[in-house]
Amino acid sequence: MDKLQQYKKEVDAFLAAFLASKQKDFARVNAWGPDAIEKIRSIVSEGKTIRGSLVLLIHDVLKGKQKEQAIKVAAAYECIHTALLVHDDIMDHDSVRRGKPALHVQYNNEGLAICVGDILFFLADELLDQTPVQKISAQVFQEVCIAQMQDVSFGLTTNIPAKDEILTLYKYKTARYTFSLPMMAGAMLAGADKKTIDLFEHLGEAFGILFQIQDDKLDNENNPFTQQDIHAYKQAAKTSLDRLTISKKHKEILSSLLSFVITRKR
Repeated sequence: MDKLQQYKKEVDAFLAAFLASKQKDFARVNAWGPDAIEKIRSIVSEGKTIRGSLVLLIHDVLKGKQKEQAIKVAAAYECIHTALLVHDDIMDHDSVRRGKPALHVQYNNEGLAICVGDILFFLADELLDQTPVQKISAQVFQEVCIAQMQDVSFGLTTNIPAKDEILTLYKYKTARYTFSLPMMAGAMLAGADKKTIDLFEHLGEAFGILFQIQDDKLDNENNPFTQQDIHAYKQAAKTSLDRLTISKKHKEILSSLLSFVITRKR
């Protein structure tokens, strides 16, 4: 989506400046510090920046006036997302990330990669400090880690997970942190009321489940969800969207995002 690409450029530029500002402090500790900054710089903006872009999109859709805070929150979410990927690659023994060697492969050491992931968490914590979304962000990312434990446990057994277990995984590992949280954060920063924030939470969950179903399809992985299920989640998303008090133009932007989620090729 062109609109998300525009926001991605803003988030990427902010992150580049933020990381550059850390160079001297990191170098004061030892030579690993600047190296960590360079490693982070090379991977943090390589993805689609969906989470950060959604914060800015919803903040602007609701005509928010807290752009400085919104972009800090957007950058924080991208730092956390990158940290989770670094750790996830170690857990899954994946050697490639975004077309490049995974961080633990670059270092030829899992421990060093884990440290960089930890640095990313604390960079995000600094960015989120004293923002009104700090508490809800902490809650949702705690849920992600617990859901990851469930995902890891699936690999430790030959039993096929039940449909409700997979749905729970999709909801807490992907949907809430990829879509619900950024949408809620953008709305909160724009000063939205509880009803609007709740609608974005539900909209994000439907988007996220559809996103993960499509992700499995692209990875040729089986899941128990039928076309009837997909239709139901699409309808849930459209219902939340219809109830939002926003302009027709902005509803069309979010509708096009829904189409992207369902039909994306990667």
